[in-house]
Amino acid sequence: MVTYDRSTEHASSEHLRRRLAELTRRHTELEKSRQGLTREREALKKKLADCSRLLGASTTGLISLDKAGLIDWVNDHAVDMLGADKAFLLKKPISLFIAPEDQAVFYLHRSRIFSGTANHPFEINLKARDGVIRSVRVNARPVDTPRQQLPGMLLAVEDITPHRQALKPFNSKNTLSTCCFPSSMILRYGPRPTSTKLSSTPWKKQAWHRLPTGSMSACFMTEKPGFPSPMSGSAKRPNPLRRL
Repeated sequence: MVTYDRSTEHASSEHLRRRLAELTRRHTELEKSRQGLTREREALKKKLADCSRLLGASTTGLISLDKAGLIDWVNDHAVDMLGADKAFLLKKPISLFIAPEDQAVFYLHRSRIFSGTANHPFEINLKARDGVIRSVRVNARPVDTPRQQLPGMLLAVEDITPHRQALKPFNSKNTLSTCCFPSSMILRYGPRPTSTKLSSTPWKKQAWHRLPTGSMSACFMTEKPGFPSPMSGSAKRPNPLRRL
């Protein structure tokens, strides 16, 4: 004959109620966590869309390099700078698009950036696939890439070719003025002397040239070694009454 134990049934039902309450609580916590992750995912998707839109509208070329210096990613503006499509640029060495005279400059700054000794912009010339040379200013930052022991690099490339071309005439004028008027020559303006004979001066050479206005003339005097310049404070002003 089998006896029925009510105490065992009561204990089993009590255990089931506690287990059910615990599972319900855990389900509620997981549901709240899922809702939080869903909201965070939507916020990240919106942020990614905004960043993608800004990158697409950016006028700065962005080039991502892996640890070996190969191009890993480029934006549309960088594609225009390098004169090639993305399929051709990916996994190509960045040195392929740097002018030969600037190769050492780029790799010197690259080593300094990775070592942490310097992290400032530098200027180089990029050579596009079609041979067009562009002057650019580069801002570089190291980037830690997953599953890679060595960091990569992100380059922000700004095209300054129009700025360089605008400064070319001024640079050529400065070079011309430096060649025509070296630092050893003194330019003075004053009335043209009445006598054709040059007065005796402690300077080696004295030549007068008529200016376009006709009222003034320019005198170029080369300073002779051993004599003070008339522009210096130690030079004595000649006394006009001494010749009388």
